[in-house]
Amino acid sequence: MATNETSINDFTTPKMSTTVHVTTATTKMATATSNMETATSKMASSGFKTMTCNPNMPLEMAEGLPPSAGMIIQLIQNLRVDLKNDFRKDFDTMYRVLENIGQRTEDVEYRMQVQEQSHLDLVNTVKELQKQVNLQAEKMADSEDRSRCNNLRIRGIPDNVETSNLIHYFQKIVKMILPKATDLDLIVDHIHRLPKSATAPKDTIVRLHFFHIKQEILSTVGKSGLPADYKYIKVFQDFSAYTMRRHREFQPFTTELRQREIRYRWGFHSKFHNHFF
Repeated sequence: MATNETSINDFTTPKMSTTVHVTTATTKMATATSNMETATSKMASSGFKTMTCNPNMPLEMAEGLPPSAGMIIQLIQNLRVDLKNDFRKDFDTMYRVLENIGQRTEDVEYRMQVQEQSHLDLVNTVKELQKQVNLQAEKMADSEDRSRCNNLRIRGIPDNVETSNLIHYFQKIVKMILPKATDLDLIVDHIHRLPKSATAPKDTIVRLHFFHIKQEILSTVGKSGLPADYKYIKVFQDFSAYTMRRHREFQPFTTELRQREIRYRWGFHSKFHNHFF
């Protein structure tokens, strides 16, 4: 009896082992299915497309069976194709945007070049107009200076000298400067005082009838000066405001010449003449 029981146990042992292997395989399949479902849900939550409704999905996955290696490769290939299509669409859109930006940049650069050229043309035009304005101002100043060629500007005549007595006072000074001058040489066409200014001394303008008398007065005063009783009086050639402004630009230079006792004179059109000998 003992022998028979042993043989029965020998026959039942392989059946139990087979049952264990089947159970283990079923557990692994269930685990793989659970892992696949978990991976699919993660892919869906990450923005990847799930293949649940894809008509190209393998029948085994549609029925809920665990995927094989070929199925996974097919899924990866499908995902790769989808990503490639999406990237191509995105790159096409980006290319069109960049192309549009490039075209607009070229338009802006062209407009800037046009504006720059227009600005340069305007600057050149303004410079040319400025030259013409300066030339016209010099011509007007020259014409005004020539109309003043018989004028003298006297500085330092006392205020107590009446306006009606200005001609007599001036002629008295001229007779001391030019003792040989006749009454005809001393004819004065006009004499008047300039309004007093805060920036300029009060001068008197005298218009002589003869140009050569005016020149002799300037030449004599420039060489020997005025008599001792009239040292406070200064005599200048009368110029226009434009020419006087140009003369003031040379003031540092003329001051140095006077300190070194170098004689100089002003000509028309703001010409400067010096005498070294």
